[in-house]
Amino acid sequence: SFTEPYFLGRRIAAGFDVFQQTRNYTHYDSETLGATVRFGLPITDSISTQLAYNIAQEKYKYDDCDDNDDGTQGDCDLSQAIKDGIAESPWLKSSVSLGLVYNTIDDMKNPHEGIYINGTTEVAGLGGDAKWVKLTGRASVYQT
Repeated sequence: SFTEPYFLGRRIAAGFDVFQQTRNYTHYDSETLGATVRFGLPITDSISTQLAYNIAQEKYKYDDCDDNDDGTQGDCDLSQAIKDGIAESPWLKSSVSLGLVYNTIDDMKNPHEGIYINGTTEVAGLGGDAKWVKLTGRASVYQT
C-alpha cells in the first residue's frame, strides 16, 4: 500500500494497494490477487469522499478430494455453488467504489474522543465476471 496525501501539491490523497490472499478450506482452496487505485478528496475538515477502482482475480481449486477410479477429480462433499465456482474458475472482479467519511476523531493512532462514520457503495460489472452492488457501513464512537 502507498498513499500520497498531497497528490500534485493539492489536498487530494492518491494511493494504491496490491494484494494476494490464499485461503484453505475443507476440500478446496482459493487464491485472490488484486490491486486498487484510490483518490480521496476532503469536502470539509471532518467530511471527505473516496473514489476507487478495484480489480481482482480469484482462483478456486479442489484440495484433498478422493480421485475416481479413472483418475479424474472425485466428488467432494461441497455445495453445488462451490462446485460451480471451481468449474468456472478463475473469476475476474472489476469494480468502482465511492465512499463518504465523517471523522472527528482527535488522534487516529490513539483515539480518545470523536466519531467515525464511513459509508461505501461498490459496483462490480465493469468488465470481468462479477456483477453486483455492495453497500457497506462502519461507525465508531470514542469517548473518555
